[in-house]
Amino acid sequence: MQEEQEKLAETRHLLQSEQGLHGQLTAKQEAHRANLASRDVLICELASQQGIRGFEGTPFEQRQVNQFISMLAELQQKQQDSVEHLQVGPIDRAS
Repeated sequence: MQEEQEKLAETRHLLQSEQGLHGQLTAKQEAHRANLASRDVLICELASQQGIRGFEGTPFEQRQVNQFISMLAELQQKQQDSVEHLQVGPIDRAS
């Protein structure tokens, strides 16, 4: 009888551990979903601000996110090149 009670107590403890783990995983899943939703909103806002078309609707697939990041990197490089051209331009004219 005592052996069965010990086994029952052990099983209850295991159940509590598993329920705690399930709760943690559920919370992480919800946080992940919220992060994805926030990411999608930010992509829409940035696309609108920068005049990048094709990113009006959500949710985005990973392929679309990667494409958007590439487009932003290209835009950033173009803007950096423009800034460098403006910085170098007046120096050349003064010579």
